[in-house]
Amino acid sequence: MVKKKKTPPAAPSKAYLISFGDTMTALLAFFIVINSLAREQTGANLYTGTGSFVNAMNASGLPGRFETKGSKNVFQKSEAGPLYVVDDRMKKELQKPGNGPDKAGNALRVIDRERDMLRRFLIEMQEMGDIKALPQTTGNVVFDFFEPIEKTSPLVSDNVMDVFRQALSRATSTNYQVDIVVWASNPGITAWTKATHESIAVKDDLIDRLGVPDRVRSIVTSTGRPWLFSDEKRPRFSISVRKFTR
Repeated sequence: MVKKKKTPPAAPSKAYLISFGDTMTALLAFFIVINSLAREQTGANLYTGTGSFVNAMNASGLPGRFETKGSKNVFQKSEAGPLYVVDDRMKKELQKPGNGPDKAGNALRVIDRERDMLRRFLIEMQEMGDIKALPQTTGNVVFDFFEPIEKTSPLVSDNVMDVFRQALSRATSTNYQVDIVVWASNPGITAWTKATHESIAVKDDLIDRLGVPDRVRSIVTSTGRPWLFSDEKRPRFSISVRKFTR
């Protein structure tokens, strides 16, 4: 009798990838629709939500950043992470003494979210470079501009150059500082870096077009900052004149 040939084992089927791809596409479209219905479209909510995760990964899974060799935060035991509760000062019932701004007196670790994010930001800035306190400000005037910044010189209009000229005429001593601020579209690192480079380019363009002498150039600075006010229209850039006490 002829022996029956054995059928070789078939390779694993990958037919499920079609259904899996359809599901992922549907989920992506679903979250895009949800995000399009959000009131705020600046990306600040996404950055806030992922910021704590990134900081935890940079701190070896522990809450907060390491300022020295140890952590300023207490190690977590029973809880996976801190409870971020922002105190609502408009409600009197939250002013009662207890373990934190929350109503429940369950002795859980409660952190003021805004204060904690500010502390982490300052620690990260100390890691990047030296931080020193500026002199006390006695006066500050800000001129906001909503016009776009061009890619080639002249980067800004003649109206901006006239404002810059008047600002320099007022700032006649080292007690003054003229700051050119370009506002980033969102708090992300990429947008912040782009705004910083644009502020430097605008400052150099204005100084070259106006022919500012070297002794006056030291009081002109440039910075890129994120716009943190979702209920106000974001200017493209601003010129700030500040007076210090010496």
